[in-house]
Amino acid sequence: MCVGGIETLRIFSVFAFLFIFTFQIQAQKIDDIPIKTERLNDKALFIKTGETDAMTNVLAVASKEGLIVMDTGSLPVITQKVKKAIEKEFGRKDYAYLIYTHADFAHNIGGYLFTDAICIGHDNCTPLLKRMYDGYYNPRDPERLKNFMKDREARLKTMEKGSYKEKRSWERVYNMVNSFKTIQSSDFKLILPDITFNDRLTLYFEDMTIHMIHNVDAYSDNDIMMYIPELRLLNIGDVFNKDRLPWLNSRTDIPKWLEIFKEFTDKEDEIDYVIGGHNGLMTMADVRENLAYIKDLYEGIKTAQAEGLSLEETKEKFAFEKFNHLSHVEHKFKMIRRLPGDKESKVVEVNRHERIIEDIWKRLKKK
Repeated sequence: MCVGGIETLRIFSVFAFLFIFTFQIQAQKIDDIPIKTERLNDKALFIKTGETDAMTNVLAVASKEGLIVMDTGSLPVITQKVKKAIEKEFGRKDYAYLIYTHADFAHNIGGYLFTDAICIGHDNCTPLLKRMYDGYYNPRDPERLKNFMKDREARLKTMEKGSYKEKRSWERVYNMVNSFKTIQSSDFKLILPDITFNDRLTLYFEDMTIHMIHNVDAYSDNDIMMYIPELRLLNIGDVFNKDRLPWLNSRTDIPKWLEIFKEFTDKEDEIDYVIGGHNGLMTMADVRENLAYIKDLYEGIKTAQAEGLSLEETKEKFAFEKFNHLSHVEHKFKMIRRLPGDKESKVVEVNRHERIIEDIWKRLKKK
């Protein structure tokens, strides 16, 4: 059988599985997913989509020269609701710019609905979006989607009806299923940034300035943050999120990360709102909590290595339970990954705190 035939069979089997699964959850409607808006000031609108942190946030600001939207929401049907909310709130439809906080379809799959806006992202955003679209690790990968759905179906049966965990799991199912359907549909168009930059870029308007700053390679290698001093707000995408541990990797330059954010912590009295990619609004106190956590681990692990401790001894010394002020943060969760040697993706449990320790350990060893 030709490769194309094998691929067609794989996709057909997934659609058959999706049909059965969707039939079983027909009482749940994607259109029922709510969006909540909060007017931060006369020129800024915060939009939280969904009921849990599975969905994503959108920020819209109204300059005299046009509307600027940061991310689109995780599904086109959500983006349509977001657009209606923006247009109702500001009484206008003149979209000037669409800014991607990073390359992730959960945040920008609805980009094609902003046809007139100029799209902006980091230099690394474009190649990653292309790889995602081509099936690098996007839901276009049929086996990944099928394994995800099987795991969710089993887990949903064990969850209390109406609980936060059940709602979050449903919203993740919505995202995955409908992302797959959207990308496979003839209506979908991949929108890549028209303008990209490496380190910093500033947009100047008559009544505001939007300073875009590239973060270090942490959550991704293309995260950008947007500071709008006139509106007293900072949008940091998925760099930090409320009630979540931060993401980083073994390439993350933590001293530089802390240096970048010093620019904001030095003037935190001038920042009223911090917008992350998921969950609710934050303040600079939330940012400082994340930075302190990263710094404490970095300095502690550096000392542990100097003292000759092993990685396992270091994990024990800095066990998550010892960070009492973070007891409200969930640090274990499941993800789909294709591990070395595996033919297919599988669901694995991740201890995020221990992964952070491992990544910092590797980074320091490289030095």
